[in-house]
Amino acid sequence: MIGQLLAVPLVWRVGILLSLLAATIVAENLHAFQAEDAEEAALMLRDGRQAAAKPLHASDTITVAVSFGFTRIYRVHYTFADDQGRQWTGGDQITEAEFANLTDPSRPELMRADARLIVLYDPADPTRNGVRSTYETVPGPRMWMVIAAFIAVLITGIGLTWRVHAARSRRRATKGAALPR
Repeated sequence: MIGQLLAVPLVWRVGILLSLLAATIVAENLHAFQAEDAEEAALMLRDGRQAAAKPLHASDTITVAVSFGFTRIYRVHYTFADDQGRQWTGGDQITEAEFANLTDPSRPELMRADARLIVLYDPADPTRNGVRSTYETVPGPRMWMVIAAFIAVLITGIGLTWRVHAARSRRRATKGAALPR
């Protein structure tokens, strides 16, 4: 077994080892970021204060794939009052359905005068705020994403290792062909 491993060129051994290391680091960080988002959402749902916010304006930001189709995600900016009556502003992403509930059906570029969003804010720091539905829909860590990231980085690393190995092999072949026999 050890003899077979030593027969593998060094560039392949190092390349695969570095690919595995990089893939593990990427997967672990992705998992940690997703877990952090889920924890923050749970804390805000448990400890955050609720307020009715007046939407100021919204913009179409991205179109994302969802089950059986696509939906637009909008960036909405709003203002709300905390428990002491102080005014704060914030911004968050909302779905196409939420956006439709805020706008005038005949003129979707205009917010309805009576439109309101439910936001949650941190009473200790009201600048930490967001639309309640956003916190309610934050998923926990998605293992398929972590596995996909691991595989993608691993394949990329192996591909780069193959390119380095192929370039070295060509150089050696070219040097060998130039020497008289």
